[in-house]
Amino acid sequence: MNSQQINSNKTYLITGAAGFIGCFLSKRLLEQGCKVIGIDNLNDYYDVSLKEDRLKLLMPFDSFTFIKEDISNPEFDSK
Repeated sequence: MNSQQINSNKTYLITGAAGFIGCFLSKRLLEQGCKVIGIDNLNDYYDVSLKEDRLKLLMPFDSFTFIKEDISNPEFDSK
């Protein structure tokens, strides 16, 4: 990812933020000064403790917001 392509004035929504790719994409954006909203349902498709450990990498960033939710839930309201 080329940091010249990242707009630090934007807020990025990352689904699957506790997964391998989502976590490290979120971390990279946060390190570039972006705001990130991460959504993940923390399902048990694989070890949930791995997902929780990845979230611990993101939580220290003030510009990170985490929402525990399944985006396929028709009652999900991001407000």
